[in-house]
Amino acid sequence: MANAAEVVITTKLFRPNPRQQTVKRKRLYDVLRQGRTLPLTLVAAWLTRDEITAGWVSLDDGDNDPKRFWRYLLLGAYQAGLAPAAALRRLDAGGSDVLRDVLPAFVNELASAETVLVLVLDDYHLVTSAQVHMSVAALLDRSRPSCT
Repeated sequence: MANAAEVVITTKLFRPNPRQQTVKRKRLYDVLRQGRTLPLTLVAAWLTRDEITAGWVSLDDGDNDPKRFWRYLLLGAYQAGLAPAAALRRLDAGGSDVLRDVLPAFVNELASAETVLVLVLDDYHLVTSAQVHMSVAALLDRSRPSCT
């Protein structure tokens, strides 16, 4: 699925194992559960507890390149059960632009999906690229509204 010219670090797509001894956070879990109707939630401890299928992307400062960021985001979506083949093809096309080419294809794939995508962007605060932030904001703005 990745472009032959770019090596994807597969461990960035692994969800960390929950710790054996954790503090019970019932109120937090309830808030997170309600947050499934929102387009983005940046906390993930409840995924295992509530047996939620989700994609996981561990970000770092190397993910400030929009194409690299979106490659990981799309592979995380694939890991969560969505098959963003059209978006990945557009990402790999010569001269492609994330906002012009990749984002519309991905939004359309999300809109036709039968389930809600849950995707954790771990350490998103390390991403400082205005282009990446703009593309994520555009994704959230253009995604179909969740049903409550």
